[in-house]
Amino acid sequence: MSEVIEKHRTPLLQEQLDARYSCPPMSEREIASRVEVKNPNTIFIAIRSVARGGITAMSRGIATGVLGPDGKPVYLVDNPFKSIMRAQVSAPDQRAKYTVPDVPVFVDREQYGFYTERESSLDVIHIYRALNIPIQNVRTFYNMRHPLDTWLSWVKFALHDNKYRKQLMENYILSVRECHKQYERDKLLGIQTTAMVYEAMRDNSPSIAMQRLIARLGLIYTDRVVQNWNDGEDPIHYIPYDLGIYTPTASDGTNLHDKAKTSTGLSYQTVSDEKVIQQIKDGNITREDLERLLDAKVEDTYNLHVLSASEDLGISINPTERIEYLFQAA
Repeated sequence: MSEVIEKHRTPLLQEQLDARYSCPPMSEREIASRVEVKNPNTIFIAIRSVARGGITAMSRGIATGVLGPDGKPVYLVDNPFKSIMRAQVSAPDQRAKYTVPDVPVFVDREQYGFYTERESSLDVIHIYRALNIPIQNVRTFYNMRHPLDTWLSWVKFALHDNKYRKQLMENYILSVRECHKQYERDKLLGIQTTAMVYEAMRDNSPSIAMQRLIARLGLIYTDRVVQNWNDGEDPIHYIPYDLGIYTPTASDGTNLHDKAKTSTGLSYQTVSDEKVIQQIKDGNITREDLERLLDAKVEDTYNLHVLSASEDLGISINPTERIEYLFQAA
């Protein structure tokens, strides 16, 4: 299916969009049945993030600069479990499987969203349970970014056809809710878990925010987590299946990972209120979008996660009422 991957300004074919948004659901137990774990003593670090939450840059920093207890770099993989489900669409002639390699620390980055309800609610703890991973071998952190920045990015990279706007919005709302709900569940289970928000690096230096996070994961922090990255060097491991139809590219030809792959360090970036208002005027996001976000209390959930992150990391992170302000200002 690589011939039909969207490239540059070429629009996606309608059947590709339909395939993205109708990927057949798969249970966590079915996904686990297709996974083999080579070393039962491997430590599993589950990174969970609402898609477009700044997690690709954070993951690159972790894969570049974090060391395991043995003093060696950790092994970080992008969406190994969600890719098994997605491969039903992108590689239907294969029964997708994944083998967790024999490594001391396996870092599993799974993102909530974009395209289906199942992608937006996948629960890796259920997968770990089905794989009989000891709970003491599991660490998790759950990441969000401010809802407005995140929704802007979902529209830019995942929408492509306005008929899917409502479905995408509902997936986004579900993703935010599931992220915080699963974090709270992990606390109740006694899993070493941490709430994280991208804005931790707005209100604190990236080095402080990441040092606190890495310490809670039981790993070793080095300065390369936030600086001195090599351009074009990508230490993240990707799944070999042909997942091209799931590689979001904006209409201007930019790929969602371009910035993270070319950056030399970790920094905070946002869309100014003035630019958001202009996006509303241009119709890229709508007042109906803002009304739905307000009605679903997405920013309230985000702010709860901000408070949890402040407590877990021992740093100050400010909650916001930005959506209400912009709804009135626009």
